[in-house]
Amino acid sequence: MIRKTLLSAAILVALASLASAQSVQKTLADAGVLGRWAEACAQPASSNNVHVVYAVSPSGEATVVHEAAPGHQTVVNTIVEAKLVSPERLDYIQVDRRDGARVLVVLMMTGRHIKVWRSQMSTGQVLAERGKFTANGRDAPARARCG
Repeated sequence: MIRKTLLSAAILVALASLASAQSVQKTLADAGVLGRWAEACAQPASSNNVHVVYAVSPSGEATVVHEAAPGHQTVVNTIVEAKLVSPERLDYIQVDRRDGARVLVVLMMTGRHIKVWRSQMSTGQVLAERGKFTANGRDAPARARCG
């Protein structure tokens, strides 16, 4: 009886995880963000032209990858939750594969461009606010869809 209950609980958890993954996939697709984005698509990725790639793997995992200059570490984050708040706004939670850090990202979408509007770590530290990086006050880049 206990084994049957544990097996049922495990199946329910697996099904909930699968439903959540499908929901994230669908949300990213509905938002239209899947693909490569950069300030200058014709130029290679660099520290001044980071390419951001939103993708869903064949296994269903949603990721956002930040590609910078050759020799710099590519940052891969898993998107674990996503909500299309409006046609112009996507909120998602990403988890850094290197250290498990969780970050809430508010992405604004206008036409063929995306821009990080707000970014906040689970610790409460705000990385970007109103489209500007809090560390230096610079504008977060507006990235165009490549291709």
